[in-house]
Amino acid sequence: MPNITVPLPDICIVTRTTWAKARDRIVERLQSNQANPGQDAGLETIHGNNGDAILIYQHRLGSHVNSISVFQHFLWHELGHFYALHNENPALIRFMNQKPHPDEYEALRGYFFWEEFIAETIACEIDPEPAIDWSTTSHYRTRNMLMHLLTTGVSIAKDRMIDWYNLAFYFAKIISDKTVLSYCEAVEDGILKYRCSSRSESIPFKETGIDPICLDLVDPQIHSSISRIVDTLLNQLDKNNPCDISLITLTILGGRLLDIERYARFRKQ
Repeated sequence: MPNITVPLPDICIVTRTTWAKARDRIVERLQSNQANPGQDAGLETIHGNNGDAILIYQHRLGSHVNSISVFQHFLWHELGHFYALHNENPALIRFMNQKPHPDEYEALRGYFFWEEFIAETIACEIDPEPAIDWSTTSHYRTRNMLMHLLTTGVSIAKDRMIDWYNLAFYFAKIISDKTVLSYCEAVEDGILKYRCSSRSESIPFKETGIDPICLDLVDPQIHSSISRIVDTLLNQLDKNNPCDISLITLTILGGRLLDIERYARFRKQ
């Protein structure tokens, strides 16, 4: 991946009483058109004509961060946004500013999905290698995380849209997260055991018929769309500058997401 030559972003810590005015000042100073991320964001990267900043919403981190390593991962995710923004086609900034051309709806959906995917992928690549003995470690925490991201990701919310944000994290985890990759390898090698509720013994996880990345929990009709998204993402990551994604690829990703969304809407009727 290419080096970056622009100044690093300012890092600003804001509180419950200071965040609104502080964010307004930063947006004005950076000449940014970025929309407010809402009340749930723990960190936010703001990009503008005059530079970049990362806001740390101190009052929101309590429910998200339970260790230094988790906070470091969150910060690397935001720095991943910064890195990706400065290594992509500058013309794509119109999507961040929510000003696409009328015929670019699929590309817009693909762009927001891609931006979260690539930022999380960068953070996962930087995370240290885990030292996990899967012969004595429970798989439930890892599989439950994947289950949450995938099942909520392909479900229709109140706005009649799937949760592309959670889906972006799901794909980043199964492609780049070192703990998830180690877990999948342990399943394939027969190291990871599964405790049978109907028996008093453990059997190799791979003999249970349970899919380690939770595809068994979603409708088989969308498996092909999921597989095609994985292929598209892997192809993009294999390039010399993965962040330099084309409009065509964004449109393909957005189209695959819309395929999942249309099917989810059909099933919900």
